[in-house]
Amino acid sequence: MQVTTWTKSFEEYAEQLLAEANAPGAAIGVARGGKLLYQKTFGYRDRENGLPLSADTVFGIASITKSFTCVAIMQLQEAGKLSVHDPVVKYLPELRAGDEELTKRITIHHFMTHTPGMAPLPFLDKAMKRSMEQDPAIAGTEAEEELKKLPYLDTYEEVLQAIAAFDAKPLGEPGEVFSYNNDAYGLLGAIIERVSGQTYEQYVTKHILQPLGMQRTVFDVEALADKDDVTILYTNKKLDDENQVIAAPHWHDAPAMRAAGFLKSTVNDLLAYLEVFRTNGEGAAPMYTYAPYELADEQLSEYAGRYESNEWLNTVIAKRDGQLYLEVDGLVYPLLPVAKDSFIFRRRDSIVWIDFFRDREGEVARMSYALRQLTKASVNNGSSEQQ
Repeated sequence: MQVTTWTKSFEEYAEQLLAEANAPGAAIGVARGGKLLYQKTFGYRDRENGLPLSADTVFGIASITKSFTCVAIMQLQEAGKLSVHDPVVKYLPELRAGDEELTKRITIHHFMTHTPGMAPLPFLDKAMKRSMEQDPAIAGTEAEEELKKLPYLDTYEEVLQAIAAFDAKPLGEPGEVFSYNNDAYGLLGAIIERVSGQTYEQYVTKHILQPLGMQRTVFDVEALADKDDVTILYTNKKLDDENQVIAAPHWHDAPAMRAAGFLKSTVNDLLAYLEVFRTNGEGAAPMYTYAPYELADEQLSEYAGRYESNEWLNTVIAKRDGQLYLEVDGLVYPLLPVAKDSFIFRRRDSIVWIDFFRDREGEVARMSYALRQLTKASVNNGSSEQQ
């Protein structure tokens, strides 16, 4: 369909939606195949002062932040720093969500997919309490009185303690029940911090935002070089027995739950971010950094051989001319050693990490690949032929 055949009806519909919601404004961008197809702004970023919107106007993007958190987790998995199928307690041993045995069965993947089996938790407002106390739009409302009753949850450790003390029956086994969970996503930020050695905000900025040139995507608008083109926030408030949309320029924040929803961004920056998914990461955010590791020729020989599983997956590690190669599915990848018994290789535009494991005698016995453990079945004497 040509753009001109739908833009008029679409824009009429958008104007109708904004009027019905009494929303001050919106910005929209549509791309196809990496090319900008349509871009339009409606209304104002500051209705009271008549300030217009642009594709570079900074908005709060709320739970879209969660997708950045998942990208960070997947980068760390590709770097071999974690697996999404690892139990959460491997990185957050303080976690207690239900009985201890059930807690041990909760994985990072369950957190990412809102399926840890945890009942809905009441901790997001407690994590936002300090910023909400400063919001003039809350003053004099029932919300202000309720806020006074809440404790502060300023750190990951305090959130973990609150979850451990929360008395609620689990919804089910991990993986069985979907229930949206901001708290789990907040704790994914804690995992990213403990695995990477950087704060969650630093990691996302360094490994996602900066490589993609997302200069107007930030956790704190005060970090922007140009603070002019930033939307004023608005909220619904009952005034004179009528719901009205009023300016509420104070940004809420929750340091212990930023991984759940506190990024600010623009239409143009988000279009650049979406290219990561359209191109499967090509030319986008680089994977976790690594340093080469030296191995002598005789050490390389220890890894050579055929590795098998009881499923369909089998691989060969071949050694030729002082270099190890992974042979799988008819393809060959050169391996780069990065740590003792650890190697990486590039597959398309991803960095894949594999580990080797030794038996009690110190001989290489298994390798990890495609989230599986493969057993060494034979020795490959330097050729590329599978034995």
